Order: sequence, then C-alpha cells, then structure tokens
Amino acid sequence: MLPAKKKAFGEDFTKRDDGYTNDCDEFPFATTYQGTFTVDEYMLRSYAVRPVNSGHNQEAGRRLGLFVAEDHLLDGDDYYVTAY
Repeated sequence: MLPAKKKAFGEDFTKRDDGYTNDCDEFPFATTYQGTFTVDEYMLRSYAVRPVNSGHNQEAGRRLGLFVAEDHLLDGDDYYVTAY
C-alpha cells in the first residue's frame, strides 16, 4: 500500500522539472498545537499537505526555529503566520 503522500501526488512527487527536489509539508505546522500531530480520524478539522521545494521548505523551518528561539516564545505562546 502506498503512503498517503505518494497516493495523492504520485510515485515521483519529489522530482521537479527544474532539477531540484520536493518535500511533502503540511500546514498548520506539525510542531504547533494546531498542527498535524493534533488531528486524528475522529476530528472534523484537518490540514493541508503539498509537495514544496525542499530548499524553500528547509529554509522556512530554519526561519521558524530562529523566530521561536530569538523571540523567546514559550510553550503555549500565540503567534500568527502570514504566507506571501
């Protein structure tokens, strides 16, 4: 049986025409209380998953980690994310 991401996006979802690779990433972020770790099969709400450029995805993760560390966010602190 194929993992859900391969079933949804195809066997070679990691390959890109521009020579780079994709990761499969989710929103809201898995590391947040509203993220994928909190969703189970009995909940009405869910999350979005898409293949995204690996380099961009990893840079976004680094920036999020820096933001949390440098702004001294504590467990349970609220913050907003604006995609552009």
